[in-house]
Amino acid sequence: MVRILILCIRLFDSVSTRIITFLFRLQQLLTGVLPAIASPEELTEFLQAHYGHTYRHAPSQYPEYSPIWALEPWEKHVLAHHMHGSGTVLVLGTGVGRESIAIAQQGYRVLGLELHFDALHWAVQRAAARGAPVWFVQSSFLSIPVTSASIDYILLPSVMYSAIPGRSARQTWLRNIRAFLKPQGRAILNFMVVREPETAMHRLTLALAKYIMKLPGANKSYQSGDTCAQGHFLHLFWTEEELRSEVAETGATVHALDWPSGFIVLSWPDSPIGSH
Repeated sequence: MVRILILCIRLFDSVSTRIITFLFRLQQLLTGVLPAIASPEELTEFLQAHYGHTYRHAPSQYPEYSPIWALEPWEKHVLAHHMHGSGTVLVLGTGVGRESIAIAQQGYRVLGLELHFDALHWAVQRAAARGAPVWFVQSSFLSIPVTSASIDYILLPSVMYSAIPGRSARQTWLRNIRAFLKPQGRAILNFMVVREPETAMHRLTLALAKYIMKLPGANKSYQSGDTCAQGHFLHLFWTEEELRSEVAETGATVHALDWPSGFIVLSWPDSPIGSH
């Protein structure tokens, strides 16, 4: 009887593992082709809904005493090597205020934009509790309510540059934000990269997406590297050259590109920045 039970358990374990593996592969395929089916506007709506759900219980998910309030290593590097130590910083997609509060505590004037009220409400409370003078505004990072040539640094953290669907849309966004920078202003963008080698599943996904793009109503701005897991659209860059060419076509100068850490520092030639 015991031997039969052992065989049943082993059989169940084998079958369930195969089912889980199959479902995981199916999820990879479906989330990989979704950006080819959904329009850029729909992908943006999915993204906003994702963060709306994420921030619904912000105080419990991001408690006051938590390691999440610290700056990430790449952000500390940018502060130390690509910022002057003073000036106005515009943080786009500030969430619960992690970056905005920490940067304000370094002596910068900080304006944090966030679309979702729950996150913004908690950010205001945390900034007040920590004595950080941050001005928070409810707005999308895709619609910036500030005057031209008024910002020293624009920071788009949390891989949000990769969350803009489509190369042309990202380039349009870059051309728009340059107007908000002062003559010596810089834009610092966080992005996602492909961390795994190309697989048979990726090739299948790309082939299916290319077929879908031929259909009426498909998303013609789909790119290899686009995915939409859990309603969060992301474009994963395959190479540094892909990213460099994308920003170069907007007229941007690249001051730093850290591929492993996933950040790039830009300015535009009509407002050159001296090196320091």
